[in-house]
Amino acid sequence: MATLLVERFAPPVGARDNRIRAYCDERVGDGLAGRTIWCTPELHDRLGRLLRDRASVRSYEEARVGQDDLVVMDERDPLAQEVRELGAHAVMRVRAMPGRPAAAVDAYLCVWSARGAFACRVAAVMPRAGRVAEKDMRAADDDLAWGSLLADIVGTDREERVGGRRGARPEVAVH
Repeated sequence: MATLLVERFAPPVGARDNRIRAYCDERVGDGLAGRTIWCTPELHDRLGRLLRDRASVRSYEEARVGQDDLVVMDERDPLAQEVRELGAHAVMRVRAMPGRPAAAVDAYLCVWSARGAFACRVAAVMPRAGRVAEKDMRAADDDLAWGSLLADIVGTDREERVGGRRGARPEVAVH
């Protein structure tokens, strides 16, 4: 059964809202600390501005992807299998969900507009983890919402579950 997490990001109105945003900011900083976010040249400046000092943002052109890095690629980019083999998180930006999810893709990233106070929405569909994380915000440039979404991806993609791990574990000989 899939899990849906929806967070709404609005300007803080009081002390409680400030505490919630501070907690979220700390969670994002912890989740993305020491990671490199690799992306297309089109996304580089935007993600760099949105993530500020929470993570290093680099373009594919300098790609030296390491374990636990996050690679945000376009749907026409065939790198997901290679990224996953390097131990990084493969995130694919899509306009519409594919009929059948690729085994190497950790998350599908969707962005759309809606009506109402929270007009901009982003979601990460994580088929391997059985989870969808949606962030609703007033404007497309809420850095905390984007950071929270990426932190959700790296935080749930390989976690342990009752009944075993979602991915294969290496065999270890016992003497």
